[in-house]
Amino acid sequence: TQNQMMSGMGGGLSRPGGGFGGGSTQDWADMELRLSYMETQVREAQFELAKQHEMQKEATARAEAAEEVVTGLEEAVEEGKIQVEKEKDRVTLLSHRLGKRHVHVSELRHLINCHKITEDELLNH
Repeated sequence: TQNQMMSGMGGGLSRPGGGFGGGSTQDWADMELRLSYMETQVREAQFELAKQHEMQKEATARAEAAEEVVTGLEEAVEEGKIQVEKEKDRVTLLSHRLGKRHVHVSELRHLINCHKITEDELLNH
């Protein structure tokens, strides 16, 4: 395990056949095993870091794309608001014209009724 691999790291370094600290070939083999284990740990950490970096790049790209969509939608909403205001103005103008025509129609109906009354009076006398 990792704890077992790390427990022997406090001893002095030695080379096979002696050297400082008077270690043995076994001490050197243990050190090489620990070094190999650490190198594996470093490679795994680098792989995970690269994977996390790639995931971060992808998340950033998605966020930027979403921001572009939001910006486009905001612009569309603003354009829609402008169109709504134009249509309100158009409806107001048409409503005003319709009101004038309604008055005109009412006046014409009144004139037609007056004409009928006058006609009836003339025909009955």
